[in-house]
Amino acid sequence: MVSYASVPGGAGSSAAVPVTGTRSIQAAQQFAAHLQDVSNAGSLVVQDATQPVTAAPSAGMTGLLVLSKPGASVTVPAAGFGYFFDSAAGPTTVQGSALGIQLVAGTGGTSYFAGGGSDSVTFGGGANLYQSGAASGNSTVQSGTGNDTIYATSGNNFIAADTGSNLIELGKGNNVVVSTGQDVIAASTGATTVGASTSGDAIFGGSGSMLVSDGGTGNVVVAGSGTTQIFAGASSTYYLGSGSGLVVAGTGSDITVAGKGAALVYGGSAGQLVFGNSGSLTFVGGAGSNTVVGGTSSGTLFGSSGGTLNLFSQANGNLLVAGSGNETLIGASASGSNSYFSGSGSDVILAGAGNDAFTMGTGSTTVTGGGGANLYILADGAASKLVITDFHVGLDKLALEGFGAGEVATAIAKATTSGGSEILSLSDKTQITFVGVTTLHSTDFVQ
Repeated sequence: MVSYASVPGGAGSSAAVPVTGTRSIQAAQQFAAHLQDVSNAGSLVVQDATQPVTAAPSAGMTGLLVLSKPGASVTVPAAGFGYFFDSAAGPTTVQGSALGIQLVAGTGGTSYFAGGGSDSVTFGGGANLYQSGAASGNSTVQSGTGNDTIYATSGNNFIAADTGSNLIELGKGNNVVVSTGQDVIAASTGATTVGASTSGDAIFGGSGSMLVSDGGTGNVVVAGSGTTQIFAGASSTYYLGSGSGLVVAGTGSDITVAGKGAALVYGGSAGQLVFGNSGSLTFVGGAGSNTVVGGTSSGTLFGSSGGTLNLFSQANGNLLVAGSGNETLIGASASGSNSYFSGSGSDVILAGAGNDAFTMGTGSTTVTGGGGANLYILADGAASKLVITDFHVGLDKLALEGFGAGEVATAIAKATTSGGSEILSLSDKTQITFVGVTTLHSTDFVQ
C-alpha cells in the first residue's frame, strides 16, 4: 500500500512524498495535516534545506525545511526549524539538531544522524539509516516497507518497524520495538521490550532486561545476561542466557533451550521441546506431548491434565509431578535417580534405570519402575489405587507412612491373587496390585 503526504513548499507550491507502511502513512498524514493547519493560520515559514538559513523564524512561527535534491547532505539549524520534509527521489543525508526535529522522508533513502534532541522520524520506504547521537534524547522511529538500519544506541526510544527486513541495534536506554517484518534486533545494556507479530525475526538480548511478546511464527530469541521474559508464539526457538529466564508458551509448539541461569517454562496448548542446561529448570507442562531433555542440573517438571511429559536426563534428583488430571509421566530414558509424584487423576508413570522414588497421590496410578532399586511411598488416608507392573521382590520396597504397626502383616495375610498378580488392600482403602508377583514378604516393606 502506497499513500502520499503533501506539505506546503513555499511560494504557493507544495511538496509530496510516497509513503508505505500503515504506521508510517498515519504518521506522515498527521504531520502533513498539522503543517497545513499552521500554514492556513499564516504561521509557517518554509525554507529550502539546501539553502543557507539567514535567520531563524520569529517567535510564534513554525519552521519547515524541505529537501528535494537527491544526493544532498544538509544540517538542520540549531534553532527555529523543528520540521523536516525530505521529498528527494534519491539518497540524502541529514544531520539533526541539538533540539530535535520531526522528520518525514519518502522512498528515496535517507541517512539521518540525530543530534542531541528528541526526534520523531518517519521513513516512507526505501533503504534508510537512523543513527542516534552520543547524547540523543527520547526518539520515535517509524519505518516503511523498505529495509532500514536503525542504531538507537542512546536515549529511550520507540521503534515501529514495518514489513521490511530491518537491522535494529539498541543501547543503554529503555527501548520498545514493534516488529512486523523480518528483523534482526540486538539489545544492549538498557531495558528492552519487543513485540514481534510476523515471522523470521532474530532477537538478541544484552545485559539489560528483555521482554519479548512473540505473536508470530518461526522467530528466534537469543537471551543475554539480563533477565528475560518471553511470551511465546508458534514454532519459535528460544535460547535463554546466563540471566534468569521465563517462557510462557501459547498455542504453538516451541523449542526452548535453557542457559546458565534459572529457567521457568510454562507449556501451552501444544507440545513443547525443552532442553536443560547448567541452570535450574522448572517446567510446567501444558496440553499435548511435552519433552524435556535435561542438562547437567536437575529439573522440576509438572504435568498437566491430558498431557504427556517425557524426560530424557542423566542427572540425579529430577522431580516429576502430576496434577489433578489424567497424565503420563515418562522418565524411561532417564538414567539418574529421580522422584515421581502422582496426582488425583488417573496417571501412568514410566521410569528409567535409576533408583527412583514414587509417591502416590489420591488417584489411580500405573507405574513401571524400570531398573534400579525403587521405592514406592503410600501415605495413610490417600486411598490410592496403585498398579506396579515390574515390582522386583527383594530389590524394590514399599514405604507405608502413617499406618499402624500391624498394617504390613495384616495386608499380607489378607492378600488375594488374580491372574497371577498379588493384590494388597490397606486400612485406608488403598489397593496395590503387583503384576506377575505372588510371593510378597514383610521384608519388601518399609514402615
